[in-house]
Amino acid sequence: MNSYQNYPLLKGQQTNLYKCILENGFHWVSENGFLGLLHPEGVYDDPNGQLLRKELYKRLKYHFQFVNTLKLFSEILHWVTYGLNVYSGKNSEVQFISINSSFASNSKQLI
Repeated sequence: MNSYQNYPLLKGQQTNLYKCILENGFHWVSENGFLGLLHPEGVYDDPNGQLLRKELYKRLKYHFQFVNTLKLFSEILHWVTYGLNVYSGKNSEVQFISINSSFASNSKQLI
């Protein structure tokens, strides 16, 4: 996962599986396709992640940020912030829709 040859957008930063999948997804998605991923928000605030963010923001179309307060995903701790992100296969100018800090206080609100 630390191979610059395989993951050039991750050069100089702490890698993880999510970042590697994200970069691979950019290579695999067709120019007219879309890539939807649920992943931690670390890609947006890594101080060494400029290369990845430069590519990410040009492809980002929708970003929906959540906190796992209801433990909808048991493998994610309840205080972890994560996002549902939709990326395009084609680079364009930076323009996306974002909804941030979304959470529900009890399961009745989900119905």
